Amino acid sequence: MPRLVWAVLCRRAVIDKYTNLASVHDVVDSLFAAQEPEMGSQIIIDLNVITNWARSDFALPEDPFYCRCVAVHPNGSRGRGAALEVNLSLSSRVRNVFRFPGIDFSGFGEYEFVVERAPTKDSPDRDWHVAFRIPLQVAPQSDD
Repeated sequence: MPRLVWAVLCRRAVIDKYTNLASVHDVVDSLFAAQEPEMGSQIIIDLNVITNWARSDFALPEDPFYCRCVAVHPNGSRGRGAALEVNLSLSSRVRNVFRFPGIDFSGFGEYEFVVERAPTKDSPDRDWHVAFRIPLQVAPQSDD
């Protein structure tokens, strides 16, 4: 079974199409607001989740599958997400970048970017399995 080697939340991620090298810029683990945004408004910030998948045995091809990344709010509601194919039949490693142009504000607290996997893009929700959770703390800016 393919494995998720790592996943990270950042402001910018670039994968070189010739070398497959990844550049990760400005890793994000918290956001601070000078004033509380309106509930339901969007926090405008470019965020990227980059994932690095590998074969369980580098010498043996793996069947393609899909991974998706979904933003989960402090109240448990799920935001937008996207699904991408991970094809380890020809390459021993695959990197993907999920782009989020902002997050919907549902209150201060811990948001999560959840990376999930399933056999097909159209798999029912019960067939998607959590591979990794990336926490993001959204808090008021302190006066310190």
